[in-house]
Amino acid sequence: MLNTIGSSPDASIVGNALERGLGRGINADSFAAVCQLEVVLPNGNCIHTGYGRFAKNVTAPLHRWGIGPSLDGLFSQSNLGIVTRMTLWLTPLAEQTHFITFQLDTHAELGDLLESVRTIRQQMAPHLALGIWNDLRLISTNQQYPWEQTQHTTPLSDDNRKLLRTRWNLGLWNGIGFLFSSSTEEAKATIDQIKRHIEPHVRHFAVFNTIPAEMLSSFTMYLPGIPSNRFTASLYWRKTSFVPQEIDPDRDLCGFIWCDIITPFTKDDIECVIRIVEKITTDYKFEPNIGMPYLDSRCAYITIAVIYDRSLADEDTNARLCVQSIQQEIKQKGYAFSRLDINSMSLLEDTEATYSEFLTLIKQSIDPNNIMAPNRYIPASK
Repeated sequence: MLNTIGSSPDASIVGNALERGLGRGINADSFAAVCQLEVVLPNGNCIHTGYGRFAKNVTAPLHRWGIGPSLDGLFSQSNLGIVTRMTLWLTPLAEQTHFITFQLDTHAELGDLLESVRTIRQQMAPHLALGIWNDLRLISTNQQYPWEQTQHTTPLSDDNRKLLRTRWNLGLWNGIGFLFSSSTEEAKATIDQIKRHIEPHVRHFAVFNTIPAEMLSSFTMYLPGIPSNRFTASLYWRKTSFVPQEIDPDRDLCGFIWCDIITPFTKDDIECVIRIVEKITTDYKFEPNIGMPYLDSRCAYITIAVIYDRSLADEDTNARLCVQSIQQEIKQKGYAFSRLDINSMSLLEDTEATYSEFLTLIKQSIDPNNIMAPNRYIPASK
């Protein structure tokens, strides 16, 4: 099984891995499950990383580092080459798969839950793929903005937000997880442990052998190994026209800016980020569309979606200012970003000088004229 991502079935698997995107499943960190890159450099040379640089090496698709300096990371989030081939490691299908869901109604409940989830991730359930999403992330994948209900006012009020939660049977926060087990006995023991830690902090905790039919359409995009267009349809959240059968966000002037934040996996840090995002998005009249698709034993990955209608005057500028405000506040608090869009590279300007100089030396040696993706993660020399 290959982990799927929060994009369309036509999205580049290689591109997502190189940008260090997140998937749904056990190997959620896409770039951690690849090796043996084939890369065309700006000077025209082609290199192979790891053991791929040796002819007829049978270990090349199985071992990531090779021998000597490892180069794979130089071509992730960089402008040092074009990756034309890579090996992706698949996850074997488990003998037993269980679908886990739960809901929370307040931010306070979320904080208490997170402490228990971290314990589970550290000690008990390495084969649990668990994400937590707020109501707006799930609502926007199932419908568009309720223009009539809100009398065309934005952002969505708390009262209208509650009405939509009731309509879709959602909590303020919603957990969706998959447990992969090798036997019935293992599954039962692990489920008992997960239930003991999670159920006291949530409502509607449930475990299923198969996803109930009434839930399938709402959660299609979160199924590991099954790509879906459901999240792509959420780009039409703020459009007043219906989602077309042939989805084309660029043609239809859908506005969407993605922001990825990494925090220590602690209650206080995650709650701090959520407060910042909710305040700033609301100030700019957008909805705080928040997800935590990947919670490892040390860090929480928090994704923010600012969704808007590009056909409206000044909305591009307003959305960009909103994201910049979030980024500036997040950076000031000492938190990190897991990836950046091309308009956010200025956030790297205070990088350690010797680090930047080292990357610039590499860039100049293979791309002296700076022809490949100028200023993307690695700035041009001054």
